[in-house]
Amino acid sequence: MSAPDCLKQTTMPGALPAGTEPPWEPLELKVPRTNHSRLIVPPPAAAVAMAPASAERLTRLSTCRIQGRSLPELRRWARQAVLEQARSYTSGLEQSAVEALGPGHPSALHGNSSTHAAAASAEGPLLVSGHQPAPAHPGVWLKNFLLGQLGSQLAGAVQLNLVVDQDLLAGPRMRVPAGTRLHPRIEYVPWDAERVVGPWEEAETVDETVFASFGERISEALSPWELTPVLARFWPVAVQHGHISRRPSDRLTAARHALETSWGLNNLELPLSQLCELDPFLWFASHLLAHLPRFISVHNQVLKEYRELNGIRSRNHPVPELVRAADGQCEAPFWVWRAGHTQRQRVFARQEGQTVILSADQEDFARLPLSAEMDACCAVEELRKLPARGIRLRTRALTTTLFARLCLADVFVHGIGGAKYDEMTDRIIMRFSGLEPPGFVTASGTLLLPFAEPYPVTRTDPGQLRHELRDRRYNPERASDVLQALSGSPSELQQLLDRKELLIAEQQAASGAGGSRRERRARSRQNRSRFLELQEINRQLAAIAPTDNGQKVEQQLHQAEEQLAANTVLRNREFDSWLYPEEPLRSFLCEDLFPADPAASGTAR
Repeated sequence: MSAPDCLKQTTMPGALPAGTEPPWEPLELKVPRTNHSRLIVPPPAAAVAMAPASAERLTRLSTCRIQGRSLPELRRWARQAVLEQARSYTSGLEQSAVEALGPGHPSALHGNSSTHAAAASAEGPLLVSGHQPAPAHPGVWLKNFLLGQLGSQLAGAVQLNLVVDQDLLAGPRMRVPAGTRLHPRIEYVPWDAERVVGPWEEAETVDETVFASFGERISEALSPWELTPVLARFWPVAVQHGHISRRPSDRLTAARHALETSWGLNNLELPLSQLCELDPFLWFASHLLAHLPRFISVHNQVLKEYRELNGIRSRNHPVPELVRAADGQCEAPFWVWRAGHTQRQRVFARQEGQTVILSADQEDFARLPLSAEMDACCAVEELRKLPARGIRLRTRALTTTLFARLCLADVFVHGIGGAKYDEMTDRIIMRFSGLEPPGFVTASGTLLLPFAEPYPVTRTDPGQLRHELRDRRYNPERASDVLQALSGSPSELQQLLDRKELLIAEQQAASGAGGSRRERRARSRQNRSRFLELQEINRQLAAIAPTDNGQKVEQQLHQAEEQLAANTVLRNREFDSWLYPEEPLRSFLCEDLFPADPAASGTAR
């Protein structure tokens, strides 16, 4: 396409009337910590209603232009491209499941994820979530199953899980409980050899023997607790998928997807690395680059307000500000690195005439024919060449949800952390794009690993026992065993208590008195004398009773502290889901959130 054809006015007319941005109230979300508990906001029925409302609102914005394309046009294009890529990727995952688990596995039958999604149109409801490739605890994995249940209530819906494989792989190992119930500890079982920290998408399996034996070693580690982990049944899929991909991100995804499919879930999967190389995403990225100075202003102002609203002083939380240098270099909301490298670099852009020049680590790596007034066709052509040169241009977290919510999803499902983070995304959408942001759903939950029963001790128990010990020392007459013993000698008890009460009253009266130095010295001697007499009275009160003088309470305190320390492991909600026995895990994740009669919702498929 010639340069003149590219010169098209690009505007983002506000669908949100000026001055109508709602007040910013901090999002109040608390992790549900009780066993078998869930948090879903808004409730499932309201979340279902959110999908057609968002789709209808975004479809009407035909005058909203993104580098020459209307937002509805960009959404249709993005959804078609993403779903086509996701079907292809998911089909490969399901092929490995069939090869590893046999033709009886649901992936071999009509109705698996890729077959189901192939019958659905990109025009239908699209429900999206995402997480890193590593196994997650049940409260995070719950998002995938919520996608499925929401989709079951919407005719023609497709569910998509984005595998966030540009995040860093910190360590190829899984935490497991070890020790005893009273003295539990955390140990680590590796699923591969150690490697330099780097993006998941660049990592390949280092030690195939370690990887292949991981399922057996996890089972051995959990055998003292008499647990049979669900991982043992599906790890062969991860091993088998090595014939298609040696990347752990793909292999772990294959095993997880096989398990989900066996439980009736029909989500599609797509690595974010693949999404970032599709033309619709490159078009959207070009739009951000063409308007980068304005985006930075909006981003940094929203970040400032978020920190003030939440009382955050750190300059790096939740994200650092985007930098705008005096020489015209502007930091873009992307990462970049070269294939095979492990160090991600920040991306900078500068505008020179009708060209945007991208650089990282002070080295230019792309020249894009692009300006705020041009469409993005030529810029996309240049960005499309980067993978062949081994250059990975990837989203940061905020850019991921910005694209997913504006250009893909009718409903996006977050965990609590992502939901808090997306408070910023909402404001950026309002101010940068002039649009009412599509809604999102927040989901979290807690299912404790049933390896040992937690102790019935609370965080307040040690404090109460310490208070009781202190009271035994200074007020032994209050202890029940002392009172019982003293009841047999009331006259002796009364004499001691009367004398103690008198001494305390004298002490209180003396503490507020002034006087000369001589008088103060005299009072000091008197105070000392009263203190010693009070100690003696307390000793006599305690000695009257045949008591252990608090030894039993001290033992209870030691036991409470020991049990409380044990509960930090026994009640740990963040053990990976794959360690759980299949039945309680499936029961928690697949519990029906809707009435038995799906027609009751009015939109069931």
